[in-house]
Amino acid sequence: MPAASLGAKVRRTLELGRLGVDVVRAQSQEAGPGREAARRLVALRMGRMRGLPQKIGQILSLGELDVDTPLFSGLTDAAEPVPASESFSWIAREIGAPISRIFRRLDERGAAASLGQVHLGELHDGQTVAVKVQFPRVRESLDADLSALGWLAAPLSAKRSGFDLGEYRDEMRRSLLRELDYEHEAATLRRFSARAGQVPGLVTPIPVDQLCTPRLITMSWVSGDRVQATKHWPSSARCEAALVLLRFFLRGCFVWRELHADPHAGNLRFERAGQHVRVGVIDFGCVKILSAPESDGLRLLAQDAVDMSDGELFDTYVSLGFDHRLLESMAGRLRGVTAVLFEPFQTQGPYDPRLWRLAERLTEVLGDDRWNFRFAGPASLLFLIRAFQGLVQYLRVFDAVIDWRHELLAIPRGVDPVRQHRSAGRALSADSSGGSRHMQASTLRLRVVRNGEPVAQLSFSAVAVGHLPDLVPEDLRERLGRQGIDLALLAAKAVAGGYPPGDIFTLAEDDKTVRVWLE
Repeated sequence: MPAASLGAKVRRTLELGRLGVDVVRAQSQEAGPGREAARRLVALRMGRMRGLPQKIGQILSLGELDVDTPLFSGLTDAAEPVPASESFSWIAREIGAPISRIFRRLDERGAAASLGQVHLGELHDGQTVAVKVQFPRVRESLDADLSALGWLAAPLSAKRSGFDLGEYRDEMRRSLLRELDYEHEAATLRRFSARAGQVPGLVTPIPVDQLCTPRLITMSWVSGDRVQATKHWPSSARCEAALVLLRFFLRGCFVWRELHADPHAGNLRFERAGQHVRVGVIDFGCVKILSAPESDGLRLLAQDAVDMSDGELFDTYVSLGFDHRLLESMAGRLRGVTAVLFEPFQTQGPYDPRLWRLAERLTEVLGDDRWNFRFAGPASLLFLIRAFQGLVQYLRVFDAVIDWRHELLAIPRGVDPVRQHRSAGRALSADSSGGSRHMQASTLRLRVVRNGEPVAQLSFSAVAVGHLPDLVPEDLRERLGRQGIDLALLAAKAVAGGYPPGDIFTLAEDDKTVRVWLE
């Protein structure tokens, strides 16, 4: 590696370390002005670092759509831009011509995103355009950021027993690297601009093909205000905007099988003329392409779950990519899980998402198995979930009580290969269980008690005992090692013995006791 690249990577790693310290400090502060100040420092550092930290801040901004004093919303398109003297030189280099030859006007102040910067411009033919140019060396920064994210997969990094959070990191890596290919994004823009007419009120940019390169996109300008401007709209107009977003999502899931998956406030624009509403979606670097089994399986759960047997529900989740071994212990509760997850689509008549209580009710259904359900889900659905969470947040902000099921039923459905091949899928899941049906224990428990009071308890599928050295925090591993407790040996014995119920280890220190066992 060249010395300059190595030095840049080291500097980036140090910046990430300082960001990590700021995050820990913000989390440890008690509620109040001190905590708010610490969180503002985190947001400021994320914006200055750009790349993946700013991406994470943009995701956090979805929770601030209706907040008067947001912390992370400035990271969506109001971070400090690069001076025009620099960004204009990048644009000129990409188009291979002086700025004045191509543009009648190009605003000097740009809007800084995580991977690039956007300038409002006008071509000599009078067309108003957005010009998005990629930051130089952003790929190197992104590589350093993703390398530093290795800890995300640490608890379950090896693909053992099909239990692998490393897949989530890899899914994020693939998506972010794809966002760096602006020619790929331009092709995506062309597809969505051709589809926009299927959703009345939807507007998307159209690329100017001759002014697009791997690091530059020139596209038609989509006007409109941020979502906060809709606060003063009449409720009918807000409901109309909500319908546009819901129809856009449903078409993406069940007709196009391609979803816009970056729904932060910087990527949406809203306009109103009387009762006519326009919703602009302006960035298509991050999209999720759904496979036929994913699209059809989601349609079944959303529309037909009430009429499905427990076995059919189980097989549909497996067809979506859920790990059948982790799901088996919850098979009897999947009906309750599905009723909560897809409640808006199964409700007859208008539905108010503010009354959903999704996380709380899933906990009531699954109890300690709620983490197992999340672990059972495939990484391939990560950006689908992000798109759906964004939709729900906007509908809540709009106070939009609309008929989700009516809109779902208005979307035509084709051949249903998931239902057609359900029996074959059931046989496959039984044949490929890898022996997990014969485990003596079903659950791995970890409990921490301080001064006689439980302070933490985690539950995993019993197969997680094979990951025990990774599940236990490093400082606890060190203390166990000093007492001669070999976690790798204990894990190997438990797996070889068929996951027998009973204690794995208990560590008692001063006022705290840590116990891990199978049951």
